Amino acid sequence: MEKRWNPESRAYEHYATGPFIDGVDYTLKAAMEKWHQRGGAGLCSDSRARILIGKMIEDGLQYDKHHLWLNAMEAGIAAANAVRVAEMTGKVTGGQTGKILWANVPANFKPGLQAIITYNGYNPTYDRGAHNTCPAKQTGGVSNFREFHLTITKEGRAVTAQKDGEIFLYYSTTHAAATYNYQLVVFPFRLTSNGESYEVAMTGGKRDKLITLP
Repeated sequence: MEKRWNPESRAYEHYATGPFIDGVDYTLKAAMEKWHQRGGAGLCSDSRARILIGKMIEDGLQYDKHHLWLNAMEAGIAAANAVRVAEMTGKVTGGQTGKILWANVPANFKPGLQAIITYNGYNPTYDRGAHNTCPAKQTGGVSNFREFHLTITKEGRAVTAQKDGEIFLYYSTTHAAATYNYQLVVFPFRLTSNGESYEVAMTGGKRDKLITLP
């Protein structure tokens, strides 16, 4: 708890500095340390975790046990992922959805896409340089477009883009001039709280090591 002077009541009042978990008032720093101890560092960025914990503090939330708090954190991650995938859906024509499951990417193009993931958004072997068109349907805040071949014979195309420091990967089914179909590549990602699988986009960093590539 943090003690603060209230000039209106002319008295000290106590405020929560973090979420109450199992009867303990955690500071933001202590909650982040606990999150890392429980494997949270691989599930989302630290900035996302701080946002979730900050909202818990703002709402004065309490959790009887640590696993209930972890479940709430993971539910927040899943919700944030859903929003991010929706806003970064690719720009397409012809009734396509603007996203594609990793399992549905043609097998001969997967190694090239995998190399982009391995190199955290870059593939030095197949790099075609900067790309002029934003691959996302919603263009606000999206930048740093880069295009890649996906095979040594220069077949296939992929484009990466960035938003808020995160990296997104797009597979293009067609790439003749003015006919690009940018499909956001999404992966199955399993959280521990409920065992369910969620669709997530590549974002770079530790979390991508947990992405399932069937």
